Amino acid sequence: MRVTKAVMVALAGAVVGWAVLFVTRNYAGSGRCAGGACPTGSGARTGLAFLFVIGGVLALFAAVNWAIGRGGWPRRQVWGVLAPAGLLAGLLPGWLLYDGLTGGRLDLQWSVGRDRPDTAEALGNWAVGSTLVQVRANVLTAYATRDGSQRWQRPAPGGESVCAMSDRTSGGTGLVAFGGYLKPCDTVALVNLSDGQPVWQRTTDADPEVIKAADARIALADGTAVVAENGAVRGLAAGDGAERWKRPEAEGCRAAAVGASAARALVVDRCGEALRLSSLNARTGEPGWSSTLPSGKEVHVLSAEPAVVAVDGKALPFDGAGRGRAAIPLALPRDYIGFAARPVTRAAIVGDVLVTAVSPGWNPAPRAVGAYALADGRQVWTRHFDDEVSALALRPDGRLAVLTRNGGGYGTVRPLDVRTGQPAGGIEPLAGEDSLIGPWSVELFPDPHGYVIANRTLTGDYPPALGARR
Repeated sequence: MRVTKAVMVALAGAVVGWAVLFVTRNYAGSGRCAGGACPTGSGARTGLAFLFVIGGVLALFAAVNWAIGRGGWPRRQVWGVLAPAGLLAGLLPGWLLYDGLTGGRLDLQWSVGRDRPDTAEALGNWAVGSTLVQVRANVLTAYATRDGSQRWQRPAPGGESVCAMSDRTSGGTGLVAFGGYLKPCDTVALVNLSDGQPVWQRTTDADPEVIKAADARIALADGTAVVAENGAVRGLAAGDGAERWKRPEAEGCRAAAVGASAARALVVDRCGEALRLSSLNARTGEPGWSSTLPSGKEVHVLSAEPAVVAVDGKALPFDGAGRGRAAIPLALPRDYIGFAARPVTRAAIVGDVLVTAVSPGWNPAPRAVGAYALADGRQVWTRHFDDEVSALALRPDGRLAVLTRNGGGYGTVRPLDVRTGQPAGGIEPLAGEDSLIGPWSVELFPDPHGYVIANRTLTGDYPPALGARR
């Protein structure tokens, strides 16, 4: 009987220890809700903490009274040995139980100070290795993704501002163009992204009708810069900026958009109301296939390999011979506001599917993600969320990362299996500060340890860039 009483006291002490452990970790440990973000399982942990506090205290006093009764243990031994021994013995299983109930969370490691004046905007971003390069109208700035420290800064030439940038980088370089106020975008530079210095810079014969920042005026293939000019598209050698090839425009036509992959260049020509898509060898300019596009106002090259072009909110994929395959709706109204090197931050092409934010009608706040087969436009799967879908990106492990944002600016990353749309791991709320994710264009850059997130607009209210780690 004495042994049974000792065991009951020890068990009650263990429950009290769990209560202390759960309460402490809920408010000061890995389970705390920081910056509005609570790790998954917070409801279960809070409920068990309350249960352990009430139940543990009542059970301990009941067990002690029973243990010191007739034929029992001395009071001093019960309080001084048995109860503390149970409390200590229960800490390890209590710790493991808590960890089992605690999901992932992203902790804010660094953030860039808000822009002043608050009208400043980030036009686009490049992620290269451990560096994030953020492009504003007046300056290019590189940050270390490990701690957010500034690595270099390159101002725009005097009297000019950024008017175009390539959506991809190549060999640690990025292509950027500058132009004066209400003047053509005629200065093109290839920038070494390790130090911000230009590899070369040259003046081009820019289209005089394009006198403000615009998407898809320049592109960067491996070894070749592709530039839309006045009456022509020109290929420039990445090594020194020398002309490699020139493709003249037909009479009455002008280049509306260009894009590039490592080896292919795409050109969208606008001839009156008609649009035409052409594929070129990026190194030689040799023409490949050509295909007619539906007429439209907004035209963007989403991908050159595979070829996917967006026309007025619909993605149009093409096969290797230039045959149109489908028309896939995109939820893009916010992403079309202003200039952006990547006009579609809520869509990603993964293999033979296009994954994009989905919303009924012209809804500015899509709350679902859908995957569509590029071959025929068939919807493969759909995943609905309670919060707005802000950005999509493919993780290094092959899973799709979906960044959602609630009305308070709190973000959560939700990993999905690209093939099925099913959850592929626990969700990861972003903790550290309130209101980190802006309501407009956002870019998400995964790395093996977490994510770098870049707000492109409203950067006076939200950090232009931030890093979060697991």
